[in-house]
Amino acid sequence: MTIPDISSGRVDIPGEIAVGSIAPRLNRGYIQSWNATLQKNIAWGFVGQASYVGTRQVRQLGYLDVNAGQVIGAGQAGRPLNQRFGRTAATTFLSPMGTGQYNLSYAHR
Repeated sequence: MTIPDISSGRVDIPGEIAVGSIAPRLNRGYIQSWNATLQKNIAWGFVGQASYVGTRQVRQLGYLDVNAGQVIGAGQAGRPLNQRFGRTAATTFLSPMGTGQYNLSYAHR
């Protein structure tokens, strides 16, 4: 391996070195959480209770390997960036992957 020439402001990364970067114009996600509980005394010393818990994830971040193999058993030849640029290592982007939610209701007497 040779020392790269940095005078141009651009450094070529060898194809066998993994690279990770952030997606352009990254719109970062967030998480919201809620919970509520109601409790009531009922006759003869009994207590009733109802609870709710909820969580919502919006635009959760995840890593996407854009150079992952596309054909099972093809090895390095199955990587899309290998054929085009000679890249055999992972090339990952940190970007929003989706939205999820969780809801739970609970009642106890």
